[in-house]
Amino acid sequence: TTRYFTVSEYGVLSLISSTIILLMALCKFGLQHASVRYYEQLKSEGKLKELYSTAFFSTIAVSLCFIIIFMVAMIWILPHIGFGDVSHIRLIILVVCGIVLFQSALNIGFNFLRSEQRTKFYNISRVVFSGSSVGFSLIFIFFILRNLLGYYIGVLIANIMTMVWVLYVKFKENLINIKAVSISLLKEMVRYGF
Repeated sequence: TTRYFTVSEYGVLSLISSTIILLMALCKFGLQHASVRYYEQLKSEGKLKELYSTAFFSTIAVSLCFIIIFMVAMIWILPHIGFGDVSHIRLIILVVCGIVLFQSALNIGFNFLRSEQRTKFYNISRVVFSGSSVGFSLIFIFFILRNLLGYYIGVLIANIMTMVWVLYVKFKENLINIKAVSISLLKEMVRYGF
């Protein structure tokens, strides 16, 4: 891939990768650990739907808040940091925000699998996610866009596909429903997560 990216694109790749790591830490908001911690207790009380729904929708809401703050900051900052034409960078940032949103949802799905001790499905899902990230990124880099945007679009597609695969069963079993979100459980989960 070195002949497809310019030196400046490698700098942008590094900066965006660091930004994704920071945003992911913020977007998780401690909910991923709390979802594992409260699983057995709420399962025995027959409240798994409340746990799954609260963890999933709260993660989405927190992620959207941080993504909006990030996007507003980037719209304001980008013209002042010397990237030249920022339209391409803005498009990459938009795709990266999608990655952060779907990766946050996917991580909650992975934690559900860990809580349920579905090791085989968890491991297969992780391998599928990693393999599809590499595969789609390479397809977009080598054959479609041939630039950094292609790399991130490939990662976004892998995130979406794996998230749908992991969370499909929970939605099908009606274990994730916005009406089942519990604010009191969310407060407990956030206290535990921090």
